[in-house]
Amino acid sequence: MSRRTRTLQFFATPGEVREMLLRFRVEGLNLFEVVDGELRAVVHVDDESARNRLFIGDQVIAAADAFRQPARWGLVVLDPPAQDSGELRLTVLAAVNSWVENGQGFVDDSALRLFDRLKKSIAGEFVGSVDVASRSTGASQHYPAIRTTAGAIDLWRTGVRLVQPGVAGLDYLPHGEVAD
Repeated sequence: MSRRTRTLQFFATPGEVREMLLRFRVEGLNLFEVVDGELRAVVHVDDESARNRLFIGDQVIAAADAFRQPARWGLVVLDPPAQDSGELRLTVLAAVNSWVENGQGFVDDSALRLFDRLKKSIAGEFVGSVDVASRSTGASQHYPAIRTTAGAIDLWRTGVRLVQPGVAGLDYLPHGEVAD
């Protein structure tokens, strides 16, 4: 079994991500969320639905527990941004091609192909990348793989911090910008 993953990490405003989700809908894709432990279709893309972990697929999924094995159902996972308390959290779009069921491994590249399609669809939204600086040492490094949108850069310029959940002691800055 050859496990492969795809991940796109980026800073975008909740409104920008909502617009991306609406574009996915126009492109004929389905959005799902977990409600009361079951996968359910997202009927309306609004601020509320754009705050929760979403699953994106190119087919209707009837299995209520499909979120437990997204690769099996060809689903891509989106952990959307959250903006609160002067912070904008990192958005993650991810896919994996393998899963285990009854002790046996399975591989299907459908989710990876869908991920590539989604990434291509939103590529024009990204205007830059980030530099990551350590608060304790001051050392910084450019991370071209973490992208930014114009809206995220504008928020940063107003004093909103760009943060990655679970990572402390680092400042994320739009590439080429200087922190105050």
